[in-house]
Amino acid sequence: AAPAAAVAEPVLEDDAPRSTTSTFNARDMGISEEEANALRGAGVSDSDIRQVQALREVAEQAADEEALLRLIAVAVLPNRGLIQQNNTKSDSLPAITGASDAVTANSGQDFVTSGSAYAFDRCYIWKGAVPAGQLPAQALANIQGRADNLAKLGKPEVFLTPMKEDGKSLLVMLLDSDLPSKEVEGWQWAAFVLLSILTLFACNATSFAVVPALTKAAAMNDPNSDEVINMVTIALQQLLPCTGAIMATVTAMETGRRAAAAKYNVNLSPPFLLPAWPLASVGSLGAVSRRLGPVPSKESEVAMALGGGLPGLLVS
Repeated sequence: AAPAAAVAEPVLEDDAPRSTTSTFNARDMGISEEEANALRGAGVSDSDIRQVQALREVAEQAADEEALLRLIAVAVLPNRGLIQQNNTKSDSLPAITGASDAVTANSGQDFVTSGSAYAFDRCYIWKGAVPAGQLPAQALANIQGRADNLAKLGKPEVFLTPMKEDGKSLLVMLLDSDLPSKEVEGWQWAAFVLLSILTLFACNATSFAVVPALTKAAAMNDPNSDEVINMVTIALQQLLPCTGAIMATVTAMETGRRAAAAKYNVNLSPPFLLPAWPLASVGSLGAVSRRLGPVPSKESEVAMALGGGLPGLLVS
């Protein structure tokens, strides 16, 4: 196995001196002495300041800084006292040495680290790259399997996010309990049902406009005739195929998107249909699904995007 990656500890000891004459160098942390003193006055320790700086360094290397911060902020900040939590989580990641071995195992065929690793309390981050010829999804699955074998006090999850440097990636390991809830809430099901009903009405907008004219003409000729019912039946028979085609296209898009999401173990909310009311014969503008958790890699984002668009295009 390849040697474990070096660990860059992003925090100082909690009892580090907090005066301006301490060994802590605010300039090295990218902040002024005034800012450092203001943070100390607010009860933030030097170790917390260094933790924030390490977080900043990692974010600056990511191609999508905002996405990375959303992914790791819950795992990093609450456990250093910067965000107060009433409950203390009992789960924890494996030791950094074991986690590094899991990342660089298999002779580095899954991930080759470069530089030092960032070891936060509940989040580890390695810089490096997936070797040429190895699929990122397969590499991530291999690393995830080895990380699961190390899990004793919690379930670790691994993610790949691209760096600004071409061909490089950040490998993130954090705990499943620090990720957003994957459960579908009640309001999401309610919105799904309501929007589905509105979309069905929107798909039949033309029938609601045409049928009254037909029935009125028939009723003028013979109010007691069955011709009224026959006219309504004929109108629906002519318009329902259009409705079916619209809904089939939307269904194909959602089916493809969810199949791709399932491949990468990403949970989605129910599809929120977008009714095109009152545009006649348009019916639906598509559907929107909310991801209930972060995506493991850029590859999975592309797969889910194409998985929805291509089937819808083929069906339409």
